[in-house]
Amino acid sequence: MFYKNVMYVWPIWFFGLFSLFSGQPIYDVMLYNLYNIVFTGLPIIWYAVFDWEQSKETFLNKPTLYRIGL
Repeated sequence: MFYKNVMYVWPIWFFGLFSLFSGQPIYDVMLYNLYNIVFTGLPIIWYAVFDWEQSKETFLNKPTLYRIGL
């Protein structure tokens, strides 16, 4: 989270220095939302989809492995 926030604030801060803090936005509002989705949501989804302890065929052949879950 720290890295994400640093990379989010530094360009805005330096743009403010060069524009004399005029209030002019550096990015479109949609890019702010897209930034949060990409760096917060997608890594969690990627981890949930591609984190496998065993192959799908192993689970199909040994249904007793489902008891380990909760």
